Amino acid sequence: MNVLFFHKNLNSVVVSWCCSVEVFLCSENNYNTTIPRHHNTYKMKYLFSIITIIILGGLAQLFLPWWSLVIVALVVAYLFKLTGWQGFVCGFLGIFLLWGGYAFYLNLMNEGIIASRMSGLFSMPGGSVGIIIFSALIGGLVGGLAGATGGLGHNAL
Repeated sequence: MNVLFFHKNLNSVVVSWCCSVEVFLCSENNYNTTIPRHHNTYKMKYLFSIITIIILGGLAQLFLPWWSLVIVALVVAYLFKLTGWQGFVCGFLGIFLLWGGYAFYLNLMNEGIIASRMSGLFSMPGGSVGIIIFSALIGGLVGGLAGATGGLGHNAL
């Protein structure tokens, strides 16, 4: 890839071909500063952490109790070196999508009978959709708090 090295003291531009992915600029004080090439790497990190939480959380839910999602979101936020807010958002979205998708799947498999009865029992507006969103929000909140704990735990250590 192309990498340009600028040196203002010589008033020249030296073009070098190497396998680096960043552009380095040399300032007047000869300090090297790094300019990030893309913001897509950060977005991919968040997307990959959300997908990892969904996959590992789904596998954990097959064999372990419901609170195993807390451990999954905490460990993923810790390993991906997320901050507190980033961990909360990734944990929330991962578990929200997992529980919401699974509740929607179960609702389709029993033709909405259980979800509509549960929403009537709790007097929730929206019928079966309301109970699906409510359960996804509860799971998302638990996952978000676990992700925030993992991110803050990584920052503390």
